[in-house]
Amino acid sequence: MGIATVKSLIRYPLKSAAGNEIHKIRMTVDGPADDRLWMAVDANGDQITAREAPRLLAIKSALTSDGSLVLQAEGQAALTLETASGSRSARLFSHSLLVNPARADADIWISEVLGRTARLVRRNLDTARAYGGVTYGRFGDVAPVLIVNHASLDAVNTRLDWRIGMDRFRPNIILNGPPAFDEDSWQTLQIGQVQLRVTEPCVRCVLTTIDPTTGRPDLTREPLHSLSTYRADAEGRIHFGVYAEVIRTGDIQCGDAVDVSRAAKPHTYSPRTPPAQALGAQRVLRLIRAEPAAEAARHLWWRFQDGEPAEITPGKFISLRLPQADGSLLTRAYTVSGIRDEGNLVCLSVRHQRAGGASDYMVRKACVGDTILSTGIHGNFVLPRHIPPALFLSAGSGVTPFLAFLPQLTDGCDVHHLHADHTPARVIDLAALRARQEAVAGYTFVPKWSATEGRISEIDLAGVEDLAARHVWVCGPAAFVAAMKTLLMSLDVPLTQIREETFATPDTGQDTGQRHSVILDGADPVEVDAGVPLLAGLRAAGLTLPSSCEIGHCGTCKLRLISGDCHQTTQSDADDTILPCTSFARSNLRLERFPTQS
Repeated sequence: MGIATVKSLIRYPLKSAAGNEIHKIRMTVDGPADDRLWMAVDANGDQITAREAPRLLAIKSALTSDGSLVLQAEGQAALTLETASGSRSARLFSHSLLVNPARADADIWISEVLGRTARLVRRNLDTARAYGGVTYGRFGDVAPVLIVNHASLDAVNTRLDWRIGMDRFRPNIILNGPPAFDEDSWQTLQIGQVQLRVTEPCVRCVLTTIDPTTGRPDLTREPLHSLSTYRADAEGRIHFGVYAEVIRTGDIQCGDAVDVSRAAKPHTYSPRTPPAQALGAQRVLRLIRAEPAAEAARHLWWRFQDGEPAEITPGKFISLRLPQADGSLLTRAYTVSGIRDEGNLVCLSVRHQRAGGASDYMVRKACVGDTILSTGIHGNFVLPRHIPPALFLSAGSGVTPFLAFLPQLTDGCDVHHLHADHTPARVIDLAALRARQEAVAGYTFVPKWSATEGRISEIDLAGVEDLAARHVWVCGPAAFVAAMKTLLMSLDVPLTQIREETFATPDTGQDTGQRHSVILDGADPVEVDAGVPLLAGLRAAGLTLPSSCEIGHCGTCKLRLISGDCHQTTQSDADDTILPCTSFARSNLRLERFPTQS
C-alpha cells in the first residue's frame, strides 16, 4: 500500500489556459498525453503565457474523440483548432522549436480574446526542447510532470488572509496523504506501472498571484509573498511542488496508490524577511463581502490588507485603482457609505451605470477575494461634531454619503432628509434609511419618486420647517445639485450654508505623467512613467523581459544599470544592477540585459 493516493489529474491542452480535470491519463515520455499540446505566440513567434496575458487563463478547452481541440472564451464563438499546412518556428524561453501553425481564423480568434496580435501553434513530431540533459517534445516550462501535495496547499492557506485554490499552481498530479511539504524529500514515485523520477522543485512565478477565474491579480502578491518567507532557496527562487520525468510510461487514474522513495538529502529552507512591496503610498483593499443594495446596486465591503486603521470621516470619498483582466487599471472615486473596525473596513455602495467601466466591475464582476488599490481619502462633505438644524438633499446614488452619516444621527437632532429616486426599488439601502427614521427622534426621511411624483420642487423645499436657518448638504448628479442650489437661494438660504459633495481629481495611483526615456541594449528609446515599476513600463512599451516572482525576490528580471537614477524598493545584489519589477525611473536610463538572460 502506498503512502499516498492520486487525488486529481489535470492536463492543459493549451499552454496557460484552463485545465481539464480527468479521471485517467496516459503518461508518455513527454508527460501527460495532450498536455501543453498548443501554445499562443506573438507576431515574432515568442511564447505568450498568462504571466503577461492573464486572459489566457479564462479560455476553456475540450478534446474531442478525433483529437481536435475546441476552445471557448466569453464573448466569442467556440473555435475548433486545426493546423495549417507547413511548419514554422516558435520560441519557448529562447529555445527555437519547430511547430505547426493554426489556420488564419484561429489566429484572429486568439488575437480578439487576448486583445493583442497573437497566433496559435501546435507541437508535432519534430518539436524538441532540450532541458536538463533530456529532450522533450512539449510546450511545458520545465520537466514533463508537475506534482503537488494537497496538504502543502492547506499549509499555505493557514498563512494567508484569503484561501486560494490548487488552480493557482497548475499541477498535473495532486496527491493526498503525505504531510505538508513531504515532497521536499521525494526521489521516485511508483503509480501502478508508471514510474516517475523527481528532477527538481518547481520555481514559482507571478502567475500564482493571478486568480484563474477572474484573471485579476492579487495586489498583495499572495501567495508568492508569504511563500518567499519560508520556501525560497539561497538564490531567492520560491518553491512549491516538484517536477518529475517519466521513467516508465503507462496509465494513471484517480485513487491509484503511490509508493515513494526518498532522497538522502531533502531540500531545506531558512526563514527570510519578506521583500518590500512596491506600492508607495497606495494601500491594498480586499473585498470580503458583497450584497445587494437595491435594483442594479451592491454594497461592497473592503478591508485594508495592511491592518492599519484608516482615518475616514463619514462623507469622505476614496480614490481607487481597479485592476482588470487585461492588465489595465481603472481610476475611479466612490463615497464611503459605511465604516467599521476603526476605518479598517469600509463599504462602497455602487449603482450600475453602463456596460463596462468601474461601476460594471463593482456591481457585476467584483468577486469576494478581489484586491484593488486605494490611492487616497479625500473630501470635506462631512458633518460637524455638533450637528446644527440640517437639510439633506440627495438623488440617486448621491444618497451614499448620507448612509455614512446615519450612525451620527442621535435623538434630539433636527435633520430633514429629502431624497429623489425613480422608484423605491432603486433607492440604495432604503431599509436602512427608514429604520433610522424609526429609531432616531429628530430625523425625518421623505422620499420622492420621480416616476410618479416628479422632481423635488420649490414647494417641497418651502415645506421644510425653518428652511432658511438650516445648513444644507446636497449630493447627486451635477444637474440636480445645481438645480437645488438655485432653488435654495431663491428661498433665502444663504450660499454659505450650502455644502455640496465635490470629487477632486482622484489620485491616479501609479501614473504620474512624469515620463523618462529608457534605452535597453542600445535599442531605440522608449518612455516609461516615473510612477510605474520599470518592468511594467518596459513591457507596456512592447519590450519582452523575463520575470518570475515580480516582488523583488528571485532576481530573474535583473538588469545592468549603465546610467541614470532609479528608486529601488528592493535592493539587487550589486551596485550596477537593478530589479525592474520593484524599481522606478527617476531620470533617463540606459539599461542592459545580462548575457545569460533571454
